[in-house]
Amino acid sequence: MSKTVPSRSEIAVEHTWDAASVFESGAAWEAERAHVAGELSALARFQGHLGDGPAALAEWLETADRVANAVSKVYLYASMFHNVDTADQAAAAQHDRAERGEALTADGMIALMADLFAEGYGGEVQLERERVGITWGQFSTHLYSNFYVYQYATGISAAHALAVEVLAGAPDAAERYLAFLKAGGSLYPLDALKLAGVDMTSPEPVETTIGVLAEYIDRLERLIDRR
Repeated sequence: MSKTVPSRSEIAVEHTWDAASVFESGAAWEAERAHVAGELSALARFQGHLGDGPAALAEWLETADRVANAVSKVYLYASMFHNVDTADQAAAAQHDRAERGEALTADGMIALMADLFAEGYGGEVQLERERVGITWGQFSTHLYSNFYVYQYATGISAAHALAVEVLAGAPDAAERYLAFLKAGGSLYPLDALKLAGVDMTSPEPVETTIGVLAEYIDRLERLIDRR
């Protein structure tokens, strides 16, 4: 038996995506859309000035990220309403408004971003304009989260500190490492690592890791000398 997919208006609110978590109302979306269109002009003022110095570049990166997030939010709200019910004329019109006009078209944003990247890199780097330009619409990832790279550094330092003790045959090192593994997610990372004898509140694990890296460099230099 064939079934007709109900429209969004026929679905209980608790079973629909929470539109209010993005914008409280359609009026709020309209206001933000108008605001974003004006914000885009803030990007154009950076053309010809990315090379003015670190402060200018930092300001551009911050502004571009803010505007890109705002554009994505405006488009997401409109596109979700359109996608859940393509027969909804009001949603279709809203979706079209989000895409219509030079200020909010993907092509316009791609061209602007590509121009800015080209200016920033200069003639030394050959860019694929479509590929580079679309970065305005990409979702922010964990790579841009605060202190993300430091999490890698501290994680690697903790791993080396664990390994050095075990490989050196330190008393109870293997048992302490197993206790760390058994803790799983039951403890905060700092507390779990302390079970293995690694204190990440001290500089020792990082210094140990720097020592390991220094050994790798020494080994590499010896291998080069043998050639």
